[in-house]
Amino acid sequence: VRLARHQEARERLRVAMDRHAGQMAFPNALARLLATSPDDQVRDGRRALALAQALLPEHKTPAVAETMAMALAELGQFTLAAEWQNVAMTVATQAGRPDIAERMAANLARYQRHEPCRRPWRNDEPEYRPGPEVEPGLLDLPPLF
Repeated sequence: VRLARHQEARERLRVAMDRHAGQMAFPNALARLLATSPDDQVRDGRRALALAQALLPEHKTPAVAETMAMALAELGQFTLAAEWQNVAMTVATQAGRPDIAERMAANLARYQRHEPCRRPWRNDEPEYRPGPEVEPGLLDLPPLF
């Protein structure tokens, strides 16, 4: 996704879902991609909504609520999308992460303007930037002399 190869990402996520059926991260990621990809050939709002709905019974997290909002917005259901985005923001705040809720507000504003989201993840989300920040040059060899 970071390389903007959304069709390839879609296929890889489908394979990952098949291989790791119990992992929530793959259907959630695929749902986000299907709901928000700037590539018209990749987007499929109905499939995104079905994937997100299947996650909800066991995964009531801000990430899944936000994915629901993305899928609903893609289907033009902006009022419901805004409600789900508010749920995601509330849960994040209640979990002691008002900073994350604040960053989620950009999508809420989109839905209130009746605009879909075209970014599956914010740059600060761990799904988009997994792992710790790495200091540039950390592994460079020191000069010998």
